[in-house]
Amino acid sequence: MGRVNRNVGLGSLAVLLYLSGGCGSSQYETPEATFQTAKSAVERNDCQGFCRCLTTRARDEMAAGLVIAGSLAQLAANLPGAGTGKVRERAKSIKAVLEKHGLTAQTTPKMSLDLIASKEQQKREILKLVEPIADRSAFIADFLRVIVETADDPEMKFIEPDARLLGLKTESDTATATFAETRQGREKTGPIAFEKVDGQWKISQLPRLMN
Repeated sequence: MGRVNRNVGLGSLAVLLYLSGGCGSSQYETPEATFQTAKSAVERNDCQGFCRCLTTRARDEMAAGLVIAGSLAQLAANLPGAGTGKVRERAKSIKAVLEKHGLTAQTTPKMSLDLIASKEQQKREILKLVEPIADRSAFIADFLRVIVETADDPEMKFIEPDARLLGLKTESDTATATFAETRQGREKTGPIAFEKVDGQWKISQLPRLMN
């Protein structure tokens, strides 16, 4: 995995969004099958296929995370000593993606996060951010394209070839596991979860890596 410095946390979100790939129905049969399809999707940069592998809730949570990341990138680009012109160009490209999908200073919903509220309540508040977005899969694809095109490291990867599931446990229509990969000589791990939707396994929780 190449380093992704000065990307205002965008690489962290990008990796989450590329963990599952374009899936045919036969490739949803088990959590492991969905995960293995993810790895091939990374190689193809098939973001639309990735979104089809997520539950609707997981897709929308990722889209909301990108909206937040985009706002942070624009704020960072305007700070004194923000760095290279590339940082500003990245922020400009991200702004264009946000506006293309109906997110402007006037239309982006305002959040009111209560830090003592439950995690579920906080998530519902954050999900308000994607309400103006008509095609959330297309938004994710457009946003990730900008990340790839403006990455500090042209060899950046979203997931390592040795990425794998550890300790997969399935109970009825849900499954949990530990996602693991070797990044820069060190093993990185994080929780991942699956849910069976209409007879097909979808990723319902993606691991937070690259922190």
